[in-house]
Amino acid sequence: MKRKTKRTLTVLLSVALTLCALFTGLEISFTNWKKKGVWSPDYQKVELSELLKKTQFTDEEYELLYSQTGLTKLGVDGLIQKERADKILEIQTRYFSKRNIRYSSILPYIAVGYLDGYGVLCALEDGDIIVSASTSVAGIKVGHAALVVDGEQEIVLESLQIGYDSSFASADTETEMTTYMVLRPTGIPLETRKEVVQYAKSELVGVPYNQIVGLIPKKYTEELKSTQCSHLCWYAYKKFGYDLDSNGGIFVAPRDIANSSYLEVVQTFGFDPEKLWK
Repeated sequence: MKRKTKRTLTVLLSVALTLCALFTGLEISFTNWKKKGVWSPDYQKVELSELLKKTQFTDEEYELLYSQTGLTKLGVDGLIQKERADKILEIQTRYFSKRNIRYSSILPYIAVGYLDGYGVLCALEDGDIIVSASTSVAGIKVGHAALVVDGEQEIVLESLQIGYDSSFASADTETEMTTYMVLRPTGIPLETRKEVVQYAKSELVGVPYNQIVGLIPKKYTEELKSTQCSHLCWYAYKKFGYDLDSNGGIFVAPRDIANSSYLEVVQTFGFDPEKLWK
């Protein structure tokens, strides 16, 4: 009996030490994620007013604008065509502004990083996808994704979190996060993008959240009964024959979408513009 009790106590102690080590590791990883913060420019801000009086730019000027604003050629041209050079200057101001981060906890060791106020978006188009790396699970960046369903009015469709069905939201809420990236499906015909958006608006609203979709249920089913943020964006395009999951895994994550060969960066904020989310 004494030997059995001793063995039981040894097992319990082993379990307790393992759990202690696990939670300690989670705490260290989570704390380090908060301390690390996000990328911000460590170089000089350049006056762009005179440059933006132009309507056409050289490759070198596009490179300068990208380093100063996070806008690629697509992003710059989109605003210039709308005669919104003033918005490019607003984006630059935000790009170089001091970043005071606050964290909102969803569950233990799960949190989202936010900045004070909203940022400024490029000229969005229907079918664009906005991804963020601002959500962390135990220090691992898992991020968020939303599908732009009305570029003119800056409306997105998103699957936010446990307990909420997919719904429409203002795109500016995505710019409150510490990082965001606007991606455009230039590798997909415009007509198909319009069909994707119409389908999403009519069929993908009010879908329950499920963080393990891909495992239970399978990643793709004809009738979508549950979803999560990046899966919703992926599913909308997959329905029309385009797989935006860059690694083709069981699950699809925002990072997988950020690296899709079908998508091109329009605007980036909080990511190193040279590395993005590789």
